[in-house]
Amino acid sequence: MRKFNLLLTSLLLGAATTASAHSLWALGENKEVFEADILYGHDFPHPEKIPAKRLSLFEPLKVVSQDGTITLTQSGENYHYKHSAKLGKGTHILVANYKPTYWTEKTDGKWEMGKTRQDVAQAKECGLYTMQGKSFVVIDDDAAFSTQPLAQGYEITPLAPLNALKANEVAKFKVTRDGESVEGVKVVGAPAGFDTDDLEIHAFSATTDDKGEFSFKALTSGPWYLASEVETQGKDPKVCDKEVHEFTLSFAVK
Repeated sequence: MRKFNLLLTSLLLGAATTASAHSLWALGENKEVFEADILYGHDFPHPEKIPAKRLSLFEPLKVVSQDGTITLTQSGENYHYKHSAKLGKGTHILVANYKPTYWTEKTDGKWEMGKTRQDVAQAKECGLYTMQGKSFVVIDDDAAFSTQPLAQGYEITPLAPLNALKANEVAKFKVTRDGESVEGVKVVGAPAGFDTDDLEIHAFSATTDDKGEFSFKALTSGPWYLASEVETQGKDPKVCDKEVHEFTLSFAVK
C-alpha cells in the first residue's frame, strides 16, 4: 500500500487564529426513526446551531453501510437530520462533510469566506479548508465493516471493532488519505467535557508510524473523539497558500 509521507503537517485544532477554529463531528442513534446531528463547534458531544451564512458549506449527513449510502433529511434545528425509518441490522458509518472552502485572512485580521488571494487585495494568507466527521452506529453486528476506510479524503479508522472498547484498554487506529496510509500525522483526542480551548491541551496525543498507525488508550469511559488536521502547500501559491484537512472520529468507550 502506497504511503503519503507529508512534508508539512500541523495540528491547528482549536486555534482561534485560523478560519477552521470550529471542529466537526457527527453523532446519531435509532429512535422512532434514525436521527443524527452535525456537531460544528467546540462543545463535544453537544450540537450547536450552525451560523446561517455557513449552512451552504455542509453536505447533508450520510449513512454508509455494506448495502449502500443513505442521505438523511434536515429536520428541525439546522444541524439535525432524520431518516424515514430506523436503521436495520448491520454496521453503519455516519459521515459529515464540510465542503472544500477558501478562506482568506486580510491584513486587518478579518476573514473572507469563499475568497482567494486573487479576490482580496489586502490578503495576508489563504487556505482551502475541508472537514470530515465520522462515527459508527452498530446494530446487532460484529462491526467488522467499521474497520474499512471509506477511501474519501483523510480519515481515521480503527483496526479492530470498537463496540467492546473499555477504558484503559489499548486500541489501534490508522490514518489514511483516499484509502492509503499516511505517515507522520499528529492525532489528538479528548473525552466529552474536556475543554481543550480552556486548557490548550488534549487528553491524548500520538503520531502515526510508517504504516499510518497509532495506539490509543482511553483513561475514562464515555464519548471520545480522535482528531487530526493536515496542512499541505496549495497547488498554486498565487491563488492560495495552503490546503487544510481536518478529520475526526467519534466513538463510545465503556
